[in-house]
Amino acid sequence: MLAVPGLTAIVYFELRTHEETLSSRVGNQAARASAAFVRHSAQTNPSLARDLLAPLAADRAFLCAEIRQQGQREFVAAVPAKIGCLQQDSENRLDMEIDDDGQYTLIVQFSDTEIAEAARLRQTLMILVVVLAFLFATTAAALCFRQIVTRPLQNLVLAIKKNTVRGERVPVEVTSSDELGVVAMAYNELLDREIEREQTLKETNRALSISQREFKRLNADLEERVRSRTAELHARGIALSNSEQRFKDFAKASSDWYWEMDETLRFSYFSDRFTEVTGVETSLLLGKTREETGVPDVDPDEWRRHLDALHNQHPFRNFIHPRQKPDGTTAWLSINGVPYANSDGRFMGFRGTGNDITDLVKARRDAESASRAKSDFLANMSHELRTPLNAIIGYAELLREDARENHDRQLLDDLSKIDNAGRQLLELVNNILDISKIEANMMEASFDHVALDALFDGVADTMGPAVAAKGNTLHIENNADQSTLYTDGQKLRQILLNLLSNAAKFTTEGDIRLSVDQDGDDCLRFRVTDSGVGMSEEQLAKVFEPFVQGESSTSNKYGGTGLGLALCKRFTKLLGGQLEVESHEGAGTQFTIVLPIQQAKRSKPEAAVAS
Repeated sequence: MLAVPGLTAIVYFELRTHEETLSSRVGNQAARASAAFVRHSAQTNPSLARDLLAPLAADRAFLCAEIRQQGQREFVAAVPAKIGCLQQDSENRLDMEIDDDGQYTLIVQFSDTEIAEAARLRQTLMILVVVLAFLFATTAAALCFRQIVTRPLQNLVLAIKKNTVRGERVPVEVTSSDELGVVAMAYNELLDREIEREQTLKETNRALSISQREFKRLNADLEERVRSRTAELHARGIALSNSEQRFKDFAKASSDWYWEMDETLRFSYFSDRFTEVTGVETSLLLGKTREETGVPDVDPDEWRRHLDALHNQHPFRNFIHPRQKPDGTTAWLSINGVPYANSDGRFMGFRGTGNDITDLVKARRDAESASRAKSDFLANMSHELRTPLNAIIGYAELLREDARENHDRQLLDDLSKIDNAGRQLLELVNNILDISKIEANMMEASFDHVALDALFDGVADTMGPAVAAKGNTLHIENNADQSTLYTDGQKLRQILLNLLSNAAKFTTEGDIRLSVDQDGDDCLRFRVTDSGVGMSEEQLAKVFEPFVQGESSTSNKYGGTGLGLALCKRFTKLLGGQLEVESHEGAGTQFTIVLPIQQAKRSKPEAAVAS
């Protein structure tokens, strides 16, 4: 560290220019010459000027010196006389202004050889100073190293020997925060951990002795429990054997049969009742999966859902399928199953029951046949009834024209009643015919592009008198971006008329609103809202059932057959949509129809499916 100042001095002095060296050497002489030159007006006395330059010329380092007046080519005084510095080419030169006005300049040139010699002498002196400083610094560093490193290191080695040879746990005194101090602290920490491990080991040995005694006691207790458990399991084995026999007896006595699958979904058990019902030997099915046994004549969707339930380990109920018996007859079976697991929760397979529903299937088919016969009868009867009803309405209309011409008010009122009754009866017959067609899968929909504005205008014109008859107000809002809808316009119009007629029937001096909103690019939502009497939860549960109204007193008070909403529900489904209802008793009702904007165009209308 002591060598640093010496090196700094060398760098500093070596970087000084030759001009600075010369200025330091002759600065005092040049300053005295300049002061005398100004004070004695040497510019008018050349001999005095030369005397002033004589001390400078006496130094062998100088080559020449001269005094010049600013702007003049001739010098006032020079050394050598009359020559000055014109013949010299030294690079070391000093210019000094020697008067207050700066009119006179002292110019001095120096010998390059003398300057170089002086520089070498200075470098030699500096090197000697640096060497002496380095020797001093090395001696001081050795003394410091002994004080800072050797002594703490000896203390550390002594402590380690005591610890490893004599087993003494002696910590090392930490006297600094340098590397040796860090090593000493690490040794002390290691010593603390070793002491702690020895203490822990003693406690562990003590606990191990206690545990060995406790283990002997527990071992004796365990042997006693094993003897007791063995006796208990023997008793349970007897009980399990009795339980298995009981299960077999129940299986024989039951009309159902029991089956089981293992974790690979292969049949592993059938009760005897299965063979009694189906005539199929269980050996033909055991060890096979459901796909390998196969089930003929099953709806593909039902078969896929059944397999999905098995492979996804989901319970299932009432999987109905036929099974061909050896005698050629068909037995209809209903299968139920649930997954089961072991005590660790691992899936072990399926267990389930099956029963013979052949009689039930036959009864259902008979009922469906009777229903089709009923629908056919109603359809035929409706056709037969519409012909005379249309004739009655037509003749009533002709007679009403004659009564108007004859101004027969009494006859006109009677004929109006006949006409209204006939039209109500015709509407009922038409509704019955529509219901019959839907149930017989004969109802067809004719799809085309329907303009919404024209549809709403026609509905408003038709419903205007019925709405106003009870003091109600009809509001129509078209909020859809779509101007047309691809659907059956006649059936959509009939749905809206039925819903608005229903709203007008159960609302008095209130508001009835018909609106349509667009639900994205796929659907339109038609809403028919009224402020009428509303419905209870019990009424909502059966509002779409045919020939059923909210209460027995409803038909007496408001009239109707209960077919309108049932037809709306079925027509909406026929058009590929949904019909929903929200209502609160005393707070009005809202029906919502959701229809797709576009449907697949069909060359032939699709038959409706009964709901």
